[in-house]
This record gives sequence, C-alpha cells and structure tokens, in this order.
Amino acid sequence: MNSIILKNVSFSYDNQTIFKNFNMTLKNYKTYSIIGACGSGKSTLAKIIAGIIPYEGEVLLNNELSNDKVTLVNEEVKVNNIDELEISSLLVYFNIEELKNKKLSRKDKMVIAIMKALHLKREVLILDNIFNYLDSSFKKKLIKYLKDNNITLINIVSNEEDTLYTDYLIVLYRGEIAIEGPTLSVFKEEKLIRRLGFNLPFYVDLSIQLGLYGLLDDIYLNKEAMVKNIWK
Repeated sequence: MNSIILKNVSFSYDNQTIFKNFNMTLKNYKTYSIIGACGSGKSTLAKIIAGIIPYEGEVLLNNELSNDKVTLVNEEVKVNNIDELEISSLLVYFNIEELKNKKLSRKDKMVIAIMKALHLKREVLILDNIFNYLDSSFKKKLIKYLKDNNITLINIVSNEEDTLYTDYLIVLYRGEIAIEGPTLSVFKEEKLIRRLGFNLPFYVDLSIQLGLYGLLDDIYLNKEAMVKNIWK
C-alpha cells in the first residue's frame, strides 16, 4: 500500500496564499477523490504532489522525498499521436484499439494520455479533472487496472457522481480539509456537504430520502442495487 504524506505544505501565488501549513495523509486506501469549489486548491495540490511546482514543506511517498514515482495527467496535456508499440497491450486491455486508426478527439487524447501514464509504471497516478472526459465503462476498467497493479489513484474531480468510483473522499475548502473519510461515510454527513456547496450523488440522495420513509435501511450507489433491496 502506497503512502503519501504532506507535512506543513505552504504555497502562495501572486501574493495569494493557497495553502499554509497544510497536512494530509493518504495511506489506507488505493483510490482517492478530492473535490472542492473553484479556488479551493485542488489543481495546485495535484501539482504539488507531482512535484511540478515549488512549495514549502514536505511531500513523502513511502517515507521518501521523491516525486519521480508520481504521474499527473491534467487538461494541459498534449497528445498528437499514438505510439502503438509503447501502449499496445494497454489498448487491448481497455478495448480501445480503434483509436489507432482515427483522428483523435479531445476525449480520445485524454484516454491516450492515461495510457501513456500507465506505461510509465509509476506508483501514483493523479488525474486532474479528467474523469469528465471518460465514459463509465472506461472508468470502471481503469479503477480495476489500478487496483490490480497496486497503483494509487488521486482523482481530482468536479462532479460529485465521480467520487463514487473511489474508496476515500477528501473535501477541500479554502485550502483546508473540511471533511474526509470513506466515500459513503462522508456523504452521510449530508448537512455539512450541502453547507459546503455540494450536492449528494443522485442515488445516495435518493437512498437517504427513501430511508426517511422507512423504505431503505442503507445507502445505494446505483439503480439496480436500490431496486433489488426495495423488492426483496
């Protein structure tokens, strides 16, 4: 299990403090989501962990001061073509070989950027606002691949629904962690989540509402599981 520890991390930009003595520990799960309002520091945090921008403090990966085991894929990535030999086995695994023979869309380029990142075989993959480009089937395959290959995912997202693909959720607010924990446990703090400006994922919200009427006794993440429980 990869551990990532941030100790007293500070970062300022144009005389604006984004983080001051920020601390965060990721070590008990393989997949993490980080969500926060615009300006909360999500993308900055991704770049700090990846070692792309200078900062004060320490970022430890498995107790070492090292960033060469972290790969960041964000919307700034540039992909113009596919090196078939480099990522051929990954194209097969994800069933996207057709990308070799088509003009790449913006979505396709994001997918290929992920393939290139996986080819590097680094211990941590950070995706910054990339899930917006991916369909649900690809997301599920990606999560499975990362877990099977012991790669830690830090997923920076803007859509609450996308947090359900990962095991652990961190909510940033003005450069601080407002709440964190196993994903479903965080969403059970409904009032706090809404006060921070977020909505609950649809089926999480529906589960809670139906629970108030005694129709459900747990939280469900999709229609199939919910219907099965109601009609059992």
